[in-house]
Amino acid sequence: MLALLSERSLSREELELRIRSAVSRWRRIVELNLGREIADKSRRPFFELVIARDGVESLDIMKTLIGSLREGAEEIGADFEASIPYLAGVRYGEKMVGMGLVKSLDDLPYAFAVTGVGLVDVVVEKLDRMVVRIFECVSCYGQEAVGKTMCYFEMGILRSVLKHLYGENRVIERRCWGLGNQFCEFVVLYQ
Repeated sequence: MLALLSERSLSREELELRIRSAVSRWRRIVELNLGREIADKSRRPFFELVIARDGVESLDIMKTLIGSLREGAEEIGADFEASIPYLAGVRYGEKMVGMGLVKSLDDLPYAFAVTGVGLVDVVVEKLDRMVVRIFECVSCYGQEAVGKTMCYFEMGILRSVLKHLYGENRVIERRCWGLGNQFCEFVVLYQ
């Protein structure tokens, strides 16, 4: 079962309004602050606000889980980035669709937010490609630049969900905290 943020305190409509507002704030931050540091990288502002209400620690658990998987794969010499989180993301996306959490592209921002994965902003939507940004990404938000992308979990979710909605695709991450950006950006190419 997917870990969902508590819906006791906010209706879906209220949460979707907060998601749109938070994405709008992030767009302004990116436009005005490109290249400058974000003051507090240890906290994900939108999720801190929503979770604080119920005292849910699920996002800390997700960050700890992803960190533990990364460390475990390194310990045994496995290519963590290419396999474990990507396949976990594919399965997670399948569960989002199977639970009815994602029935259309319009459901994607809500599904990502309510599961604590991040704030989705569909920037470009064309027949042959799509560009999706994720703010406050659970895999990399606040991480130091390491010269490579880090969000294979989110890549797997996007591939899985968008395959269900639109067919075969390839997802490429081109912006990430790991590259020094303040958000993640994925290009989805439809085959």
